[in-house]
Formats: sequence, C-alpha cells, structure tokens
Amino acid sequence: MKVQMTNALIAKVAIMLLQDCGRRFPSLGAMQSQRAPQKQALINATSPVVAESEKRMSIRQDGSGNPEAAITLDYNPKRQVAGGAIRTARGVVNGEATTDKVSVTTGFGIHREYTKNFTTYDMIKLTAETEAYLKSVNAGNVNFDLANFPALAIIGDEILTTIESILTPINQQIVASLIAHVGHNFVTGDALSPDILLYNAEGMMRTDFWDFINAIKRRHNYSGRLIIIGGDTMAGYLDKRNIVAVNNLGLNQQAMLNTIAADFFYDPEIEAQLGTGEVIIQEANASCFQTILEHAYMIKQKRMANTSYGKMAINLGQYSAPTFNLDMDLRARENDTAWPTLDVTPSIHGGVFLRPAGYLANYGGWQNVTGTWRAKLIA
Repeated sequence: MKVQMTNALIAKVAIMLLQDCGRRFPSLGAMQSQRAPQKQALINATSPVVAESEKRMSIRQDGSGNPEAAITLDYNPKRQVAGGAIRTARGVVNGEATTDKVSVTTGFGIHREYTKNFTTYDMIKLTAETEAYLKSVNAGNVNFDLANFPALAIIGDEILTTIESILTPINQQIVASLIAHVGHNFVTGDALSPDILLYNAEGMMRTDFWDFINAIKRRHNYSGRLIIIGGDTMAGYLDKRNIVAVNNLGLNQQAMLNTIAADFFYDPEIEAQLGTGEVIIQEANASCFQTILEHAYMIKQKRMANTSYGKMAINLGQYSAPTFNLDMDLRARENDTAWPTLDVTPSIHGGVFLRPAGYLANYGGWQNVTGTWRAKLIA
C-alpha cells in the first residue's frame, strides 16, 4: 500500500468513534433495521452484557469444535384450556397441570474478518507516533486513543475503505434470515406475498399499501411501530410526496408513515433476493441483530505471543436514515521479518435472533405467526 503522508491523511479520525464525513457506505437497511431504536427491548435482552449478568449466556462448541457464545431467552405463550375442561357449573375436579416456560437459544454464528498488512514503508514516517503505537500494542491496548496516536489514522483509513467487504455479506445473511422468518398473516390467511397496487391507471397513488399495513396491525392486535424494509419500488413510492390524488387532497407519504406508526429502511438487497417490489414488514421485536465482542467474552487474553487483542467502533452513514454504529474486534500481529510488518484484522461476530412462531400464543393460528410478513408492490 502506497501511503501519501499528508496532513489531511494524518488528521483523519478513523478507528475509535468517527468516520471521515465523506465516506459513503452501501445501504445496509436490513442490518440497520435490526438495530433500530424500537427494537431496544429485544436488543437489551440479547445483549451479551445483560445475558451474562443474568446467567443466560453460555459457551458451546460450533460444528467445527470452536467456541461459540449462545444466549437463551424464556417465554410463556398463551395457551388454550382444553374444551372439555370448561364447565358451566361449579364442581370439584382434578385440575390441569401447569405448563413450563419455553426457551429459545440463539448462537452467534455469523463471522466475517479479513487482514491488511502494513509494511515498514507504510509506517516509516512519523516515527514517534509509530513507536508509541507499538508500545500500546505491547501493552495489549488496540482500543486506540487517536488523540495520542494520530499516525493510526493510516490504519483506520485503510479499514474504512475496505470494511464494506464484510458488512455487505453480513447484511445479505440478515436479509436471508428475515425471509426465512416470514410467518402466517391473518390478513391474507397464509404466509405468501400478496400483490398490492401502488398507482391507478392515471398514475395517481393508491392507498392500498397503507390499508394493508393498517389491516396487519389490526388483525394481529399490534399497537407498536412497524418496520418496513424494501428496495427501490418502495423508496420510489415514498418519494412521491404531496402528489395530487383524484380527490385533490394529495397524499403525504411521511404523514401516512407517521399516522400508521411505521418506519421504512431502504435496502436494495430485499428486491435482489425476493424480486422486484417485494418488501418485508415486521413487528419491532420480531427479530434483531446482535453482536458480541469475542475479545471480551471468548478470548480473555489481551496478548499472546506477538498478537494483541482489542476492539474498534465504526459509524455507518445511511441513505435517508440515521447513522448507526457497530462494535468490532480488532487484533494486531507483529511480524519480525527483515523489514517488520504488521497484520491488522478487523472482525465482526454476531447472530440474528428470530422470535419463534407461536411466541404469542400456541392456538388459533397464532402458532404460525412470527411477526414477519411479506408483500409485493406493483408499480
């Protein structure tokens, strides 16, 4: 890697909390939706910090024999008393046995990482900062204080220019998980994707989609904010704000979103995997994406041999949505070659919690409801 050691490059704050304001990441709407504020209760429940304090986190072996963290959640769905047990008069009978809670365990089975090599030439300038960096590595500290180590912006800048290589496949895996999670819809009577017209023959916007969303909330007795994840078809529909309708009142899409209490997350990957016009609709706590710092819970050592273990954080700017951040592991390995080099490996380890079918009730069709639905928008 050829490095031009300009003041602008040195001044970039990269690894610790900030990204260069000019950096543009791909739309990771699925990942962002699974870390949305309205999912905070579920995010907290699946947090390794909370789960460990409540003795709900365990370390097990994955299929390759490697350690994998897993978090257990208990739930108690509504159950129906057997029809023959309902009496119309007082009597003395032996009662039904009570039922135990149900447990669901989610493993952190998603892992992506890569390694970048920094040569002596890459770091030969600013000797004082480089030496301070190596000293910090020897102390096992790769959670950098960039105010003290401005030269580390070189490493941070390189990570930010390449981190998309692991974020995109994770986002794709999250989309695949959400698709697999689609369950029964009381509005349609199945788990299929109904066709919904967005415009009439004159090109004016229809309200069929908003009627469908309201019907979902009504039929599933849901009063919270829904999450809608879709691609260009949905985004284009929302972009047409205040277009005059047949009744000349106009249709303000943002007002509709606010009225029905829903949030839209743009992600072209939805249409890439499902087809043009497809959207995913969710209750807020139907699922979430959770990460775990392996260097905090799995690898207790701060340094082994010539490798140090730490963490980093990045902020991801998104199209038409708030920036969100991700905590990641970071390890640095020193190579004692003729010209010393440094291998730096950012990694992310996580899992998707999917609320089981029947979480709310185990009868009356609810045993097939997951809180995730599909629809196909016809433009």
